[in-house]
Amino acid sequence: MDDRAELKHLTEVLTGPESSAGQWFAAGATLYELFLQRSGLNEKEAGLRRDVQMPSGKALGPIWAAFCLKDAIRTRIFLTSILNAIEAARQRFPGGPVHVLYAGCGPFATLMLPLVPFLKKNSAVFTLLDVWPENVQSVKTLIDAFQAGPFVREIAVADAVQYRIDPDRPVHVLVMELLQAGLTNEAQVAALANLAPQLRPGAIVVPERISVNAGLLHPGKDMRRMTDPEGAVQDVFHLLEPGFTLTAESADWLAFTQGEERVVRLPADRDPAYNRLCLFTRLQVYGNERIETWESALTQPLPLLKLEEPPQAAGIALRYECGVTPGFRFRLL
Repeated sequence: MDDRAELKHLTEVLTGPESSAGQWFAAGATLYELFLQRSGLNEKEAGLRRDVQMPSGKALGPIWAAFCLKDAIRTRIFLTSILNAIEAARQRFPGGPVHVLYAGCGPFATLMLPLVPFLKKNSAVFTLLDVWPENVQSVKTLIDAFQAGPFVREIAVADAVQYRIDPDRPVHVLVMELLQAGLTNEAQVAALANLAPQLRPGAIVVPERISVNAGLLHPGKDMRRMTDPEGAVQDVFHLLEPGFTLTAESADWLAFTQGEERVVRLPADRDPAYNRLCLFTRLQVYGNERIETWESALTQPLPLLKLEEPPQAAGIALRYECGVTPGFRFRLL
C-alpha cells in the first residue's frame, strides 16, 4: 500500500461510522507514526518539546502539537466536521474552490492532510498558518509526500492573532484549534476575535461554538465513572448558569471586555458531596458533530477549587482575560 492509499485507509477507519473506539485510537496512533516518519520530525529533539510564550498565549511545541492527532475522538469529529463544512460552503459559495484558512496547523496539518484523498479536484484550497517555522517546514514536506499540493494555496509562518486575510482571497471556512480545556493558555479567543471580522458574510467557522460553564463535580461518582467498565454512573456533575459561549459573533466580547464579570450562584440546597468547583467545556464543532465532557483532552473538567463545608461562599464571579496567560479568573462571593 502506498502512502496516499494508507492515508485514505487510516482516515476511513478513524472517521468511519462502523469503526469501534479501539479502531479509532489505533488508526490515530498509526497515522501519527506515518506522519512522523514522512515529515522527518525528530520526536526526541528537546527544542521541539518546548512551548513558546506568545503575547496572546502559549504556542505548543511541535511535538506536543503533533500528539494532538492521537486524541482520536477530537481528530475524528473535527475531520468529519471540516468535510461537512466544505460541502456546505460549496453550496453556499458556488463558482470556485472553497478557500479554507487553517490557523495553527502544527507539524502535521492534522485537520487537513487526512482529508485530501476525499476532496474532489478544485473543490477546496487551503491556506495554512503556524507560528513555528519548524511546523511550516514539516507540513511542506508532508504536502509533497502525499501529493497534496493542488489543495494548498499558501503555507505561512504567521500568528493568527495578527494575521490579515487578503480581501482578494476571501475565506469561506475558518478552521481553528488553538485550544485547551476552559479556553486556558492558548489563543483561541484572541485569534478568533482577529479573524472573524475579516470573514466574508456566511463564512463557516470550525468549531462553531465552544461552551464553558462552571459546575459542581461529585468526586466519588467521578471515581466510579472512571472505574465502571460500562460507564453507567449518572449525575457526576451539575452545570451552573450563566455560562460563556465562544462563537464568531461573541469573540469580541470575550476578548475585549476585560474585567466584565458574570455572577454564578451556588445552589443553596446543593448536595455537599458535589464539592469540586470546575470549568466544563463542550464543543459544537459543526452541525450535529459535538465533543462532550470527558470525550477529549479539550473537554476535561478544569478544577478551580474544593468547596468548604459549611459553605463559605454563595457563588463566584467569573471573567475572561486575554493576554499572555489567557483564561478565566474567578473570585468567591
